[in-house]
Amino acid sequence: AAKEARKAETVAGYSNSTNPFNDPNLNEQFVWGKKQTRDGTTEQEARATAKRRRHEVAAELQKVKESREKGEREREAWEAEKRQLDKEREQMAFADNQRREDEFQLQQERSRAVRRVEEGRARLVDLLTAGLSLLESDAAPSELLPNEVPDPLAVFEHSSEAELRELQGEISRHSDLD
Repeated sequence: AAKEARKAETVAGYSNSTNPFNDPNLNEQFVWGKKQTRDGTTEQEARATAKRRRHEVAAELQKVKESREKGEREREAWEAEKRQLDKEREQMAFADNQRREDEFQLQQERSRAVRRVEEGRARLVDLLTAGLSLLESDAAPSELLPNEVPDPLAVFEHSSEAELRELQGEISRHSDLD
């Protein structure tokens, strides 16, 4: 109530005593007496009409405010959904790139293994990889590997424990890529 009283005392930051218009009735509602006389309305009816209009304007302003807030909420929801879709698209692109990178690394590991077998400097994992590449390919073994590949089981029998641990690490790395 006190806030409304202070608001009523000032209009656009001016009071009855201090305003550039020198209007002592600045805070009072303007009443167009001649119009009331012409229309045949009383002062009470005019005040009631003015009050009703103020309420209508206030209600309309409230509707506009709610509509604007609803639009802002919808816009924020749309932007959040757009950000989520962009994030998902980026994650899919990353996953696709990661898959292609893994395929490339696996292919490189296989080609290096075949090259080391061909050059006679094969490690245990290279012998296993070369044997697996023979199984996966439709080509003849002589086309893929010019040298004869030793039996992988025989290689295990002549390997030390350290070599077998290294082989286990290599196999797990290959299985991660594959």
